[in-house]
Amino acid sequence: AQDMKIWARELKRTESELKECEFELEDCERELAQTELKRAQYQSALLQCQDVLQSIVTLSGQEQCRNALIQCRDLLQSTVMLSEQEPLVNLQSGTMESSIEEAGNDEKNAYLLAIEKQKLAKSEYTRLDSSLAAEKLKSARLEAELVEQNSKFKEILTIDARLL
Repeated sequence: AQDMKIWARELKRTESELKECEFELEDCERELAQTELKRAQYQSALLQCQDVLQSIVTLSGQEQCRNALIQCRDLLQSTVMLSEQEPLVNLQSGTMESSIEEAGNDEKNAYLLAIEKQKLAKSEYTRLDSSLAAEKLKSARLEAELVEQNSKFKEILTIDARLL
């Protein structure tokens, strides 16, 4: 009778741990999906900005370069706002406004400014890529823990069934 109580307590504890692992795994999977979405948004913005930067090389006038830079800036800002990383770009946007004005006077500065913004987006993309890898690792660890808890649970049920 005492053994049955011990097994029953152990069974409840294991079931509780199993549920906690399942909830934590669901949270990680949601966070992983969000990180993958952010990564896709940044990748798309980077590709579009690369197109803009390549078009700057073929543009002849300063006004065309300036417009292409503004297009690239707006694209990056909208992507960053979508992924709730607004402070990252807003920190730079004040200097970018004045730099764009200066770039109107000098095509080389405009091109360098666009490259700087592209590097900023690439670093954010790399950070998100690292975050995605970390989330995948965490998810795999939780999955392994869940498998272990399931195994313990089945073992306890088997022992419990033998005692009955």
